[in-house]
Amino acid sequence: EIVSVRAEDRKGGDEASMTMRHRGKTAEIVSVANDNPDDEPESASLRMNSYDSKKEDSTEVDDNQEPLLDNSEREGPGAGGSTSVARSRDSVGVFLQNLGTQIKNMDFKNASLEAQQAVKVYWAAARDWVAEVPGLMQRMQDCLPDSFQAYTFTLSRPLTPEQQEIVDRYIEQNVGVAYTHDNPEHWALLLKLWNLSFPASDSQPEQQDSHWKKLGFQGTDPATDFRSAGFLSVTSLVYFAETYPDRFAETVQRSHGQTVEDSYPFACVGINVVFLLTDVMKLRRAGENQSADADAAAMRATFGRMLEADKRAFHDIFCVVFLALDDEWVRTKATYMQFPFVLKAVRAKLAAALKNGSAKTPGQLATRLSVDLYRGGKD
Repeated sequence: EIVSVRAEDRKGGDEASMTMRHRGKTAEIVSVANDNPDDEPESASLRMNSYDSKKEDSTEVDDNQEPLLDNSEREGPGAGGSTSVARSRDSVGVFLQNLGTQIKNMDFKNASLEAQQAVKVYWAAARDWVAEVPGLMQRMQDCLPDSFQAYTFTLSRPLTPEQQEIVDRYIEQNVGVAYTHDNPEHWALLLKLWNLSFPASDSQPEQQDSHWKKLGFQGTDPATDFRSAGFLSVTSLVYFAETYPDRFAETVQRSHGQTVEDSYPFACVGINVVFLLTDVMKLRRAGENQSADADAAAMRATFGRMLEADKRAFHDIFCVVFLALDDEWVRTKATYMQFPFVLKAVRAKLAAALKNGSAKTPGQLATRLSVDLYRGGKD
């Protein structure tokens, strides 16, 4: 767990460093813009100190002993709060910009696996820290006195009563609705999903059939897998197939790798994405234990405004997240056993993108998550 981060600009902007202090551990990341100014950008490299909890620098100043506010450079009464806060903010920006630029220019193809993994680990740590800042500020301001009201902020502005009613109605009608073969509408839509997935197939599986495994179900009865996310999983997957057919076909094909190890279960991924969305936003039906999580409320608010503008918002968000997961799978060259880690990474990105409310539409959310819904086709 990262408990503090210190960043500083060195050598006139040519070098930036960040020290991340874990509980009882310290790791320093040094990002070098370019050791030789005559080199081309492709030669830019990363120099990172190794992480060794047993060799912690005993001379390091304890952050907890430093003054929270530094007023030594204040010019006149009321002129600013803390110059150290501003310097820290700017230094973190320099560090992240340099690190991002170097990752972009790094020759991953010829880099060792150890170097590649180190870069990913350090970038993920920096990303997670930055993503946590809004939530941390939200939790801190809950403890502030009323006199600070003018200086507080909301992650994503609250829903109006009318918008909240739209969200509540959607939850009641869709979330937690169990799938059952006995419902003709449910069974017909599941068969439609099969036909959209395998248009060249001349036959359809029975309700309990080993052929369902071809679509990525764990067993011979899909109803068993649907228990965790319900009928919403079926409607979401069918919407994906009908709205983004090229990307849908691509992901179905991806779930059939050369070996079981490099494949992922397509249908189960869709079910997991629906569960992820309902869980991260805490979409709960009336009568269920409601969450007081401020981050989840902010994400629900973003979702609610999207839903007010377009009743298909949940399904479109589902498609974006499914494709973000697929992209992450491909990018990291993950295996079947690494799927939980891919899912966790996408969940963190989704939460960060939804919390501050900057994404007004599912399309803007796709941009935040670097997802191409059409692969160069329709805009």
